[in-house]
Formats: sequence, C-alpha cells, structure tokens
Amino acid sequence: MFSFAEAGTFFVKGRKYRQPAYLATSFSEAVARRFIAMRGGTDCVLWRIRIDSVRKCVHVNLVKKTNVPGEEEYLFAPYSVFTVLSATWNAGTAAAPHEIELLAAVDNKAEPEDLPLAPWS
Repeated sequence: MFSFAEAGTFFVKGRKYRQPAYLATSFSEAVARRFIAMRGGTDCVLWRIRIDSVRKCVHVNLVKKTNVPGEEEYLFAPYSVFTVLSATWNAGTAAAPHEIELLAAVDNKAEPEDLPLAPWS
C-alpha cells in the first residue's frame, strides 16, 4: 500500500505521470471539500487540476447526469497524463487536506506511453 510519506517523493514539481483509472473531478471546490469531509481520515487530498486555457484538454468530459446536485463533474479518461505543478503537505485531515496542483495534458496521445503510473487510483 502507498503511504503519504512516499507521496512526497512521487508528487514533486515537474513530474509527469499517468492516472490509470477514470478520474472524477468537480469544477466546484465546495463540492470537492464536501467529498473530503465525507471521506474523512488522515490522508485527505484536495486536488486542483488546471487545463491549458488556449488548447484545452481533449480527454475530459463534462458529466451532466449526476447524483450530486451542483457537482459539475468532469471525468478524465483512464491513463490521462498530468504534470505536478505543486504539492503542499498539510495535516492531511478534512480540515487541512494536503493540496496537489496538476496540469492536465492537452492530448494523452501526444505523451509518452511509458510514464510512471499514479501510485493509487
């Protein structure tokens, strides 16, 4: 099992990696924080995902039919590529989650296939 002690060595600025599973996100930080609060525990992470403002991202879709009102869910395809922009290690609780900022690749097909995989999914 992957520990958050190891996370500090994986999620370093500039690292590119692939997320092997679907990645559901919300445009709303309030929704993300509600999910964090529901999950609880000591290894909570608030992920912030940036998308190129000009070229966008071809492998993410808006999910309009959702069970969470106001969720504004965006779903990234499996093996999407992300680059770590920053990682801040806080208490890891729902009140003070770790914060990791990522940049989504514009097109997964343009990225190397042998990038490391996210340590959990």
